[in-house]
Amino acid sequence: MDASGKLKFWLLQLRSRLEVANVGLGNRFQVPFSQVEIGQAVGLTSIYVNKLLRRFVENGDIEIERPYVRLLKRDEWENDCEFVNAFVDMDTSWFPPAIETETTGSAELVKPA
Repeated sequence: MDASGKLKFWLLQLRSRLEVANVGLGNRFQVPFSQVEIGQAVGLTSIYVNKLLRRFVENGDIEIERPYVRLLKRDEWENDCEFVNAFVDMDTSWFPPAIETETTGSAELVKPA
């Protein structure tokens, strides 16, 4: 897989993992990592991650509103990367019960007790 494919796959996988916890439902989700950390996870330099993200924005593939990313061509990316969501049928029954939450955008914030 080329560098662009690696980054696309990583973003798709991050979205899928956040969806399991009901955070980042849909195509908009928070990316809680710096470009350095993303590069380390994917095996690219932070400079190359920056260039790829800029290219994705210019091509209309994503929107970035830090710290959120919106995948505009998710279906196309999934086909290109042959992405299979391994988390779709994950058993979450063992997760602790949810605390009263307030939904803001697509992320849920836990209210302090």
